[in-house]
Amino acid sequence: MASVAAAAVFTTTAAHAAPARSADSKPTTAAAQAAAVVEKATGTADIVPAATTPEGSLRAVVATERGVNTVTAPATTRGVVEASAGDGGTVGIGLPDVGTGSATATGNGTIVYPGADSATDLAVQPTVNGVRSLVVINNASAAKEYRFDLHLPAGAVAEKQEDGSVTVSKGEELLGTFDAPWAKDARGEAVPTSYRVEGGALVQTVGFDKDTAFPVVADPSWWDQTKFIAKCSAAVAGVLLTFVPAGSSIKVARAVALFKKYGAKKTATIIWRFVNGKRVGSKEREAVKAFIGITAISNACQK
Repeated sequence: MASVAAAAVFTTTAAHAAPARSADSKPTTAAAQAAAVVEKATGTADIVPAATTPEGSLRAVVATERGVNTVTAPATTRGVVEASAGDGGTVGIGLPDVGTGSATATGNGTIVYPGADSATDLAVQPTVNGVRSLVVINNASAAKEYRFDLHLPAGAVAEKQEDGSVTVSKGEELLGTFDAPWAKDARGEAVPTSYRVEGGALVQTVGFDKDTAFPVVADPSWWDQTKFIAKCSAAVAGVLLTFVPAGSSIKVARAVALFKKYGAKKTATIIWRFVNGKRVGSKEREAVKAFIGITAISNACQK
């Protein structure tokens, strides 16, 4: 909805919260090393620094065109990462159960939980688009599967897509996406990885072997789709509020008729699924193709 290395992809114009550190203002060597490994794999340009709350968690605030989105990283690995969802609620992502660690915010904004166990470190990166939740696999004795328990809004479901990503939706409304997973070894080479949705959790498998260069960084990334849906639905509404756009073909007229019963927001969600290669119905597919032929909608709703 994780970047948990699970994640929804869109771009926002953001005003970041003032940089702040956790109560531990001098990261330990272990924390600094874990952050360096993660940041080598992810970069740091999109990280939003987090401020410590009275409860000890770390919260990053991103101002967008539609309001304020927040990402909260827990004080310890026993807590839940919370991120904004497209319906105005939150999606919660539990950290893998690999031992107990406490959060430390490091210089570039990466929040690390070093030494969760001897073979694994965990990290969280609030970003301008959502949140990444990362696993640092230090050696071959580490587990190959990592379970991120999902805490979704009431009525929401997680569904794996053909491209390996996982979408979170409520009825016909798209709330966000966990991008297809990735994992990189110390040489920057890809390590085989995949998701499955199982028992209310996102489970990531990382296929390292004897030839893998450790440490390995694996990422679920959660991206909120709010901005895309808002921009696209505004363009769709401009069409739905007219009878038929001037000069439109009969194909477009049929598309407008079909989608008038859906409304702009649901239509925008269907268009998003189509342009991102997700599964849509045959009638919807033909209607979307017609809509994409309208300049205003194409400009607002293409990737």
